Amino acid sequence: FQLGYEGVFHFQFDTTVREGLTVLNFGPDYPRIKQPEQMIEPLAYLTSSGEYEKIKKAGNPKLAVDNFWLGLTDNNMDRARELIRVYYNRVYFANYYFTTFKPGWKTDRGMIYIIYGPPEAVARTHGSEKWIYYKNNFATTLTFTFEYKSSPYTLNNYILLRSEGYDGYWRQAVDTWRNGSVFMLE
Repeated sequence: FQLGYEGVFHFQFDTTVREGLTVLNFGPDYPRIKQPEQMIEPLAYLTSSGEYEKIKKAGNPKLAVDNFWLGLTDNNMDRARELIRVYYNRVYFANYYFTTFKPGWKTDRGMIYIIYGPPEAVARTHGSEKWIYYKNNFATTLTFTFEYKSSPYTLNNYILLRSEGYDGYWRQAVDTWRNGSVFMLE
């Protein structure tokens, strides 16, 4: 069985029941991102809407992505390469571990993983997952709570319980990336 095009395909054997078989086709290289056009989408977490649209509309996607990363590092090629390597490795792992009915980088867990990196600890209970990041040498913690949300397409669908308390940390993390450094909670 081959899928002729990319997408999410859900087969139901009985239309009165939500369950069925879901088949995903996000492309031949998935979960890796190899094309410059694919590299643009995850930049949504680091860019303003205006910057994002400008990058998306650029005539040469590779040049637009390269210029974005070089711009964050004052044209320091080595630092830009390091940022690209870390950022897109995180995108790869987000795709690998958190894909649902959408690519893993687009999920709440994928978003947090890309920006903050892997958590230091994960606590799982029935129906939820807590990601714990330690700050100031374990003196305080930043905890993200994800709740399982039932879906006919996947058993891997977790939604972040959003809190205004996250705003400051989010801004700090994005600013760190935009200042040419990989964010690490310190």
